[in-house]
Amino acid sequence: MDELTPESLAKAYVAWTETGDRTMLQWFPDTFVDHVSGRSGPGIWDIVARWGEASFADRRTELHAVMNDGDRVMVWITVNATHIGNGFPRLAGLPVHGNQVTWSQVHIFRIADGKVTEHWAVRDDAALLDQLSVPARTPDT
Repeated sequence: MDELTPESLAKAYVAWTETGDRTMLQWFPDTFVDHVSGRSGPGIWDIVARWGEASFADRRTELHAVMNDGDRVMVWITVNATHIGNGFPRLAGLPVHGNQVTWSQVHIFRIADGKVTEHWAVRDDAALLDQLSVPARTPDT
């Protein structure tokens, strides 16, 4: 197992957002709690990865900052992608028109005994939905 540090977690999280790379799951025990979904266990990451793959292509993630304070690690990112579908439940019913989107997020992970035990997130879902509710513009419109 790779050593869990704030930087290694951030790097693995960025890889997961871009490609679904499961490397980060080595640090998530069965007792992991995701406060965003209310689910326990690392399997939530596979579910969210499938939603992401079904919703966004060409995902690129900009890592702005990694901070830690005691047992908490904060990862601030912006995801840039092309909207290709509505795999995420919040996107249900929206037209799919290939817009480029930018989605800022802050993720907070709690670390205990070398494992990621909890996760919280603040995502700018309103900005994402605003970007997807307007048809893509072409140069002649």
